[in-house]
Amino acid sequence: MSQYSHLPIYNSTINCLKDLYQRIPKFSKQYKYLLGGKLIEYNTKIISLIFEISNSRNKEERMAFVDEIAKNIDLLLIHIRICNGGNGVRYLLFFNNIML
Repeated sequence: MSQYSHLPIYNSTINCLKDLYQRIPKFSKQYKYLLGGKLIEYNTKIISLIFEISNSRNKEERMAFVDEIAKNIDLLLIHIRICNGGNGVRYLLFFNNIML
């Protein structure tokens, strides 16, 4: 099993999750339960997929996990844009720097 805790995408995702746990309780009731839950769900899915990649030895399986991570990042960013009304620039920079 390789180490994943030093990877920039893992650290960025953990930091994003910590920030979401601070921000979501401040959302209105409508956003808190619907969109807040989705944000946490996508973020934790990304973390679990990073863990799965570190345990996988098969190249095709790893590529499938990478595709799944990219999909979840896109979904996370869409929901961040919805919540922030376009003010999700900080998160966009967070993940765009990693994906380049």
